[in-house]
Amino acid sequence: MKIGTSVDYFSNALGRYKDRMFDKVRELGFEYADFNMADTNTPFYEKNGIHLVERMRNLADDAGVCINQIHGPWRHPPVDEKEEERQERFEKMTRAIEYTRILGAEYMVIHPLMSYSADDKGREEEFRNMNLDFMKRLTEEARKKGVTICLENMPMMNLSLSKPERILEIIKEINDESFRMCFDTGHVSVFGDLDVAEEIRRCGAYIKTFHIHDNKYGKDLHLPPFYGIIDWKSVTKAMKDISFDGVFSLEVSSPSIGDDTLFEKYISLMRNTVDFMMEE
Repeated sequence: MKIGTSVDYFSNALGRYKDRMFDKVRELGFEYADFNMADTNTPFYEKNGIHLVERMRNLADDAGVCINQIHGPWRHPPVDEKEEERQERFEKMTRAIEYTRILGAEYMVIHPLMSYSADDKGREEEFRNMNLDFMKRLTEEARKKGVTICLENMPMMNLSLSKPERILEIIKEINDESFRMCFDTGHVSVFGDLDVAEEIRRCGAYIKTFHIHDNKYGKDLHLPPFYGIIDWKSVTKAMKDISFDGVFSLEVSSPSIGDDTLFEKYISLMRNTVDFMMEE
């Protein structure tokens, strides 16, 4: 199985590595990268942002790293209730689709729209229809660029489109090869009534990307594997059972480690842990 990681903690607020970011990704054992473009208040989304995106592609290519997926626009708290707000999101996501193509990635991961914050009780049908309409339009744009949108399951307990089963319903209704699933392991583990491995089997071939992390205490902590409650041997077995041949992509929280040597030992431990998980 291919092994990848989010590059967030290689380029976080500590200013670590800068132009050597992808070199370090490769040096520490990852051939694939998840590039985060969720924050639209960055230079990527300014007038000449495309040139910065092209530069990122060149840096990744020079380092021998394949950007296989990006995280598309997301803002918190969500503001998607009004039509003009959703249109603004659509325009940013359309731009991110083009960036996905430029970066050489096949997949753009997105969250459901969340017009009513993290709680849509009493408005579930309205919320579902709003997402259906938006995702259908976005999928049409993605198909033109050869990009697949991957809708991610969420950790919000009171959001009707959080659990994988509900995400799967939307995907099946849209019924388009350019609209599939990003399966987030940690988000599933927040729900005490769900088994991560069984949910992977439920979603099967509709899963095209993964966000791999662990959680505990019913919170979305984005911990490294084995630091939470997930049974990782059952997870990797389920991935084999569905014949997943994509990227096992880590998405853990950025550690606040200022020392580069200690940071690299931390990342190396995570990479070695993945090798352990893949053993029979």
